[in-house]
Amino acid sequence: MLLAVFSDTHGNLEPMRRFVLRHAPDAVLHLGDHCRDAAWLREQKELFTRFDGAEDGRARVYMGLHAEYTSDESLARDLAAQAGELGTGLHVHVSET
Repeated sequence: MLLAVFSDTHGNLEPMRRFVLRHAPDAVLHLGDHCRDAAWLREQKELFTRFDGAEDGRARVYMGLHAEYTSDESLARDLAAQAGELGTGLHVHVSET
């Protein structure tokens, strides 16, 4: 198995999608590190809908919170609920400091 894990912090999902298409790894795409408000929650859901299961099911998309010190509890709960509704994971940095 070839596994590629991407952490998209700058909106670069299209190059990642092309990499998956060209090299055929099983991939996990994490949708950024700056989920801060309801608009970002909607954007993450849209990107999930667009890319999860792409490339013959090889690409999986996780929601991205970044870290506890860059988000509040309400947003973390909302994003976790969204990930649960979509049947995907949630990427978060547990300890960076």
